[in-house]
Amino acid sequence: MPETIGVGVVGCGHVSEQYFEGFQRMPLLDVIGCFDIDESMALRQSEQYAPLRVFRTIEDLLSCDEIQIVLNITPPKAHATVTRMALEGGKHVYSEKPLAPTLEEAQDLVDLATQRGLRLACAPDTILGSGLQTTRKLLDDGWIGEPVGVGAYFLSHGIEHFHPSPASFYAVGAGPLLDVGPYYLSAMVNLLGPVARVSALSRTTFPMRTAKSKFSTGSVIAVETPTYISASLEFESGIIGTLVATFDVWATRLPFIELYGTEGTISSPDPDSWTGEPEIRRYGAEEGAMLDLQRDVRWAKIPPSHPTDATRGIGVEDLAASLLTGQPHRASAVVALHVLDIALSIGRAAREGRTVDVSSTCDRPAPLTTGIPSRPAIDSGTR
Repeated sequence: MPETIGVGVVGCGHVSEQYFEGFQRMPLLDVIGCFDIDESMALRQSEQYAPLRVFRTIEDLLSCDEIQIVLNITPPKAHATVTRMALEGGKHVYSEKPLAPTLEEAQDLVDLATQRGLRLACAPDTILGSGLQTTRKLLDDGWIGEPVGVGAYFLSHGIEHFHPSPASFYAVGAGPLLDVGPYYLSAMVNLLGPVARVSALSRTTFPMRTAKSKFSTGSVIAVETPTYISASLEFESGIIGTLVATFDVWATRLPFIELYGTEGTISSPDPDSWTGEPEIRRYGAEEGAMLDLQRDVRWAKIPPSHPTDATRGIGVEDLAASLLTGQPHRASAVVALHVLDIALSIGRAAREGRTVDVSSTCDRPAPLTTGIPSRPAIDSGTR
């Protein structure tokens, strides 16, 4: 049995640096080389993270026998094409989100991987970070009783003030729902299971935006997608959820994700991060209801159930481990397809003004096999 799994990287843009840096802490992965349609970008990464082989064509990379996994971090519009090429070339694939621009194309890729006996994984892999895994364990161990509801809130004022290429984030097929929304939706599916139906409202507050980063100061961006989306979700389990995703908000005091149960509440860390400590609030008989309404209560911060320095690339590592152990990988394309289906259904519900059934489903990914050995004591002020 091999001790490492060979990885080939397709796409050497902005996000690739985070992957290459993460891979340096993942000895299970042997990064063989990279390819980019702009060869200078591949050469730059090869020099910074040497030794890396620079492939002149994607076909050269796919024909390399040392590579078992292709990491697809091309621009979103190219994801489906590159993933299909890699699967047809006999490679396992980890793709950045989205898996494909349409549900039909995503389903075709899942079916192709199954037919070829290959594994297909997809970002986000933040569900494998210590923050969300600790939240998952608290929930699964019954710390807040039976889950009743969930609220998820991504509130920002966009990315044009810092991103080098912000225009694509305001194009059709992007926006807060399809760009950052998958982090929140993936977290909720991992924690609570699949979604059955959705309803939503949306608007575009600023039809034009001005880039303010040092890379593109002054360029005007035409906004082609809704930038404020408020959705209601009904999970297959009957849990009711809320998702607000927007690029139109200057400031907020709302949590990232809160999970409401029959015996308490968990406030989860940022699902766009691999770290953070969830906080828990379990109700005590000595307190009055108005105290909670005033939000003047203490929360217990829970340390990680498994301290980790997980970062971007942990999903590739988990995929590699699954090839060696035969166990299912966690950032699966089936989950990614369901998350895409939820997001597209929310968009459709907002456009058509009606409730939309989510056609796909999935199982919750298995949690990481670590844990809190026993519930830590929580004093009476936080129970």
